[in-house]
Amino acid sequence: MYFIFGILTSFLFYSILKPFLKRYAKDLPNNRSSHNREVPTAGGLIFVIPIMGYYFYSGDFIFLCLLPLVLSSFFDDLFNISRIFRLFVQAISILLFVLLFDQPTIFSNNTNLLILFSMVFVGLTVINIFNFMDGLDGLITGCTLIILLRSVSLFPQEFSILIGSLIVFLLFNWCPAKVFMGDIGSTFLGAIYFIILINSSDLSKFIMNILIATPLIIDSLSCIMIRFSKKQNIFLPHKLHLYQRLNQAGFKHSTISLMFMGSTSFLVLISTLNNNILLMLSSLSVILLGLFLNKKYAVKFN
Repeated sequence: MYFIFGILTSFLFYSILKPFLKRYAKDLPNNRSSHNREVPTAGGLIFVIPIMGYYFYSGDFIFLCLLPLVLSSFFDDLFNISRIFRLFVQAISILLFVLLFDQPTIFSNNTNLLILFSMVFVGLTVINIFNFMDGLDGLITGCTLIILLRSVSLFPQEFSILIGSLIVFLLFNWCPAKVFMGDIGSTFLGAIYFIILINSSDLSKFIMNILIATPLIIDSLSCIMIRFSKKQNIFLPHKLHLYQRLNQAGFKHSTISLMFMGSTSFLVLISTLNNNILLMLSSLSVILLGLFLNKKYAVKFN
């Protein structure tokens, strides 16, 4: 029922919001873009509104902690607000969620200042990794959908609203995309992945939940480290992620997205065996595949 609700409401919101997004939230191509035509952005509203709206209607206000993050990201899609301000709002949203989250997990002792600081740092890192990796049609949508399907048991049944909504969004976001999710979508999905991490019942599950996202995490973190080693300003926009350089080398959006989704699906499948050693080896094989693609096919890191 909740799954169907997510599908139906997302189709409805897409129909309602499409004229507004086409007029006021345009993503115009530039030298850093992976697209060459004007596409409406901020389409993350299509999957953010149903799940947050339901929780608000049902009287469970925990996800409203993410409302500051959602609003700041939406305004950034429309007006390009300050990066520092966005980071500050993201940190506040994470802190609110952590302090109000009352489920017993590995991080239950969240009153410890060191733990709080660490969780805010991890949350900011994860949210911005998802934001950085949102550059090709269907990539983040597809990978997040796969991760959510693996983690669906962590959440109450009504969370399947988001799964239904993401399936609908993927239809419109697949190459050639009719709509982009924008910062509102990518930061929200990053926050959801962070919630999956803090839902981990023990260290083993926490490591597992990190490893299943290896394709997204390694591409982003390795890019940051290489840019830092080359004394580049890591806060400036660029087109140096592996997925971007593969696209510059001639790989289609759909091909690259399917490679990332396939790698994520492989790791999710291995994770069902509950063997972290095997999952680490599988994660290493995905990293080696990335190194091969980087050396053999991708445009040189410059």
